[in-house]
Amino acid sequence: MGSDTRAGTETRPYTVPSEAPDYSLKLHVPTGRSQMGLEICVRRALPVTIVLLAWLLRCWRLGFYDFRGDEVFGIEYVAAPVGRIIQTLALGEPHPPLFYLLLRSWIPLAGDGVYALRWLSAAGGTLGVALVYVIGCRLAGSSVGVAAALVTTIAPYQIWNAQDARMYTLATAFTVATIYWGWRVLVGDTAPARRSAIGYILASLLALFTHYYSIYVVLLINVFAAVALIASLRSSDGKPFPRIVLHLGQGGAGERARLWIQAQLAVGVCYLPWMLYAWPTLTSYHGNAFSPSLQEAAWTSLRTFAFGWDLAVNWSDRLLPLYGLALVVGILCCGRLRRPGLTGLLLLLWLVVPIGAVWLASRARPIFDVRYLIEASPPLYVALAMPATWLRRRGRLAAVASGAVLIAVFVPLLPALWSLYFHPTDGRSHAYSALGRYLSAHVAATDLVIVNHLDPVVRYYAQHARISAPLVTEPTVADPTAEEINAALERVATARTRIWLVPDDVGAWDRQHAVLAWLDRHTQRLTQVATDFHVIEFVPLTPAHDTSIQFGDTMVLKGYRLQPAQLAPGDTAQVMLFWQARTAMSVAATMSVQLLDQSGRLIAQNDSPPQNGRAPTTSWQTFEVIPDIHTMRLPAALPAGIYTIGVAVYPSTGGPRLPVRGVPAALAPLTSVSVR
Repeated sequence: MGSDTRAGTETRPYTVPSEAPDYSLKLHVPTGRSQMGLEICVRRALPVTIVLLAWLLRCWRLGFYDFRGDEVFGIEYVAAPVGRIIQTLALGEPHPPLFYLLLRSWIPLAGDGVYALRWLSAAGGTLGVALVYVIGCRLAGSSVGVAAALVTTIAPYQIWNAQDARMYTLATAFTVATIYWGWRVLVGDTAPARRSAIGYILASLLALFTHYYSIYVVLLINVFAAVALIASLRSSDGKPFPRIVLHLGQGGAGERARLWIQAQLAVGVCYLPWMLYAWPTLTSYHGNAFSPSLQEAAWTSLRTFAFGWDLAVNWSDRLLPLYGLALVVGILCCGRLRRPGLTGLLLLLWLVVPIGAVWLASRARPIFDVRYLIEASPPLYVALAMPATWLRRRGRLAAVASGAVLIAVFVPLLPALWSLYFHPTDGRSHAYSALGRYLSAHVAATDLVIVNHLDPVVRYYAQHARISAPLVTEPTVADPTAEEINAALERVATARTRIWLVPDDVGAWDRQHAVLAWLDRHTQRLTQVATDFHVIEFVPLTPAHDTSIQFGDTMVLKGYRLQPAQLAPGDTAQVMLFWQARTAMSVAATMSVQLLDQSGRLIAQNDSPPQNGRAPTTSWQTFEVIPDIHTMRLPAALPAGIYTIGVAVYPSTGGPRLPVRGVPAALAPLTSVSVR
């Protein structure tokens, strides 16, 4: 029994070992298999690690800076009923409904805080990184996918958008998915499957219903499809065509063309009704960006995609030629791929078509803004990662060249990241929350807060700071007339203890600074804070004593206020007059305030146009009340006694005083004061 009797098997007798066996752990795994297993582990763990890093970078300091106005607009916009939201999307709001409907469902679950609202964008940005890895692997292999995902992970432009509660990162993720599934349908290694077409249809619709500029991505993939399919058909007929047609995948070109056309029809049937519904908005939108030259559009897009907005312009302009060279090298590296022409064509179309189409549309209206072109940024990151294909080559020179190019791409992003997080220059700050805290500490319930622009972010932080005073936006229309401003502000400012103005320093809405001018004309400034935020405190001027003294046929003195009420020799008396125009005046007038003794002798006098010329009578609106302050210095040796303050009005160019009914000298006695 000590042998194996199977045919062809060597028989060996069993023997007892002469010494005790060694039980120490020894692994005798073949060296090649060990390296293969380690490579597989690294290959699987590295993409997950990069996506996790992307999530951490997008969530770090996510709620550190205040909301922007556009973010708060989204919060207020989705507070309306769904029907109202859909209705207004066709009446002026230049975005599709998907993000707003998602945001409306998200706020009841997570709240409307800064971190909660931006979480959606951070999730969309992280999903975009994962999809860039997938498309990079699909186009050029895993090494390019990893490098492209890493570039996207640390790109300041992507992180900025991922920390902004808007729809742009979600739109980017959906458009990358559109490109991926479109490539699968058109150029897949296997025969075109209907599930790839379904994936393309769903991704396209999600992108189109998230951001209108996604239509340019659908346009470019159709241009790519036309070139690839037509080239394939010509090649199948035996006609010469460039190398672009090689390796179009299994399945006939006719089969892929039919499936592609069916997918486009499905997208069109689903999206066309919305386009017709929103057509008034799309055709009437005037734009709020700019119309650059073609060179400026290309330069700005490349610089922003690479470095964001926070790196100093002089540095980014110096580094940009390096990135342009890396982009060219990346496109040339496509020559080492299995489908060099198709990959290079797709990357070029993906980068050029959206930017070029928006630039062309901006010739008619200012709609070019790099922030809206985020869907065109992934091909740049994939192209910059293309030198990673050299890593497949054997030889130290290829590895060194690849590493040098990739280091040149990654290193300049680090100072841009530092600026993004710690020294932003793109308008992100703590100014609005600080303003809310300041107003909460100083504003009383009887005050009024006027916001001099349409940006809703001030209202958001004021409400969250629980300010009890009413907050209004003035003006409510662009470029209001003086009559409209006077009527609106007199209505809201009546019976208020103090008025706090958050001015429009830029002049984007109140371009003539009409509200500030009205407040300076009708109230008195008390304090002004101009640090991270700007707010001015005014106190309304009201008469302490009412009068009704008519000067000529044009104006009435409605009241006055005297400070101090008790005067002493050497004091400065402040007489505040309140005038009202009865009719429009074509002649500038000067007001004279005089202090007379009991014999009528002039003791002190102040003559000046209203508000020292800042409110000439020719600018008065009918029935507008104008406060006018005059100061008089009393003589130091003035004897104690009773004195009279009188008021007269005369043309500034000279001439007789305006008559006062019942007063022969046209010097209307205002009040008597006691000097002690």
